[in-house]
Amino acid sequence: MAKVTASVKYRLPLEGTRYLYVGTLANDASYAAGGQTLENEANPRIALPATLDKFDVEPKGGYSWEWLPATGKLKAYDGSGANKEAGAVNITTLAGSAIPFTAIGP
Repeated sequence: MAKVTASVKYRLPLEGTRYLYVGTLANDASYAAGGQTLENEANPRIALPATLDKFDVEPKGGYSWEWLPATGKLKAYDGSGANKEAGAVNITTLAGSAIPFTAIGP
């Protein structure tokens, strides 16, 4: 199964019951068209909540990312300039690499 694993480094309070989450993603080597499942690391010190208001991932390795709140998945786009979804490919350039992200949620 294509997935990315979130490792949250910081959870900073915002207004009300909202927090800013800062961390990195570890990507497995596979990517399924339609997006990758976002999971928390095993036994996290700080876990991402089940629902998020916003999720931003820095581009890396020629790929940019789109958060799909309706499905909770991350969709990858290749860096060809055509903003084309990466498709079902083996993105080994990102496997295991730390991809920075920020998120806002409860």
